[in-house]
Amino acid sequence: MSEQTEPGGLWRFFGLAHVITWLLLGPWFWLFNRVWHQAVPWWGWLLVPVAFWGGYGPSLAAVVESWRLGGRSAVVALLRSLTIWQVSVGWYVLVIAGPYALAAVAAVVAGVPGFPQQYSVGASLGSGPLALAFALPFGPLGEELGWRGYALPRLVRRLGFWGGSLALGDVP
Repeated sequence: MSEQTEPGGLWRFFGLAHVITWLLLGPWFWLFNRVWHQAVPWWGWLLVPVAFWGGYGPSLAAVVESWRLGGRSAVVALLRSLTIWQVSVGWYVLVIAGPYALAAVAAVVAGVPGFPQQYSVGASLGSGPLALAFALPFGPLGEELGWRGYALPRLVRRLGFWGGSLALGDVP
């Protein structure tokens, strides 16, 4: 049965993404809230790797749903969507330079003492690769295959570019 004819396929993905995410993240958040302003017990740190995989809930749901709807070939097509780079160089510059520019503007607006004199562009840019190495696997990387690779194309087919983007909260 194709995803076009199956009722509720996209809803099943959303439900599965949330269930996977919160089954894996929930215990850590529960523990963290129970020990707020206290030391986390040693065994609590064993939940961190489980919570890490919780961030991959949408992507895991996308793989499961793709397999269910189209088998191995659908999963391969989903994973292949990670290699599509359809944006101009300007977008890469914005993505790389944007956070640094926003941090600089925020420091100026907040009146951080000595900011303009002590700020080093070279040192800031040099820390970028390390920041990305830690931020991507623990941040948005785990979600993108599910939201952009699985849900967004289906929503765009149903609702158009703007409707699908707004429905997913992924406004360009």
